[in-house]
Amino acid sequence: MTARTREEELREVPLWKANKGAWPPGVRPIGMDEADCLGVDRRGNLYWDGKPVEVRNFALTFGQKVWAGIVAVSAVVGAVGAAAQGWVSYHEWACRRRMVVGGHMRTLLAQALP
Repeated sequence: MTARTREEELREVPLWKANKGAWPPGVRPIGMDEADCLGVDRRGNLYWDGKPVEVRNFALTFGQKVWAGIVAVSAVVGAVGAAAQGWVSYHEWACRRRMVVGGHMRTLLAQALP
């Protein structure tokens, strides 16, 4: 491998200016004694000690997506079941107190009363 001059490197890959105002809290600039470990290519990809800096994204695997779907469907079924149980409990309570619950109770009351 041939040694290149700094001018040749800068012609191939120009300087990249940092926008330190956009940095999150707790991030510091690289120190002078660390600077030689950091590199960048023509496309702006970052390298540390010759290895690409990996940016990790959050993504679910197929199995995790399946389980998330099962949990979501179970939650919806549970919510529908709870709503149905509430409606049935109210209907039973209202019927015991001879409250009008839709047209059904009116028919029962009409038959029971003279």
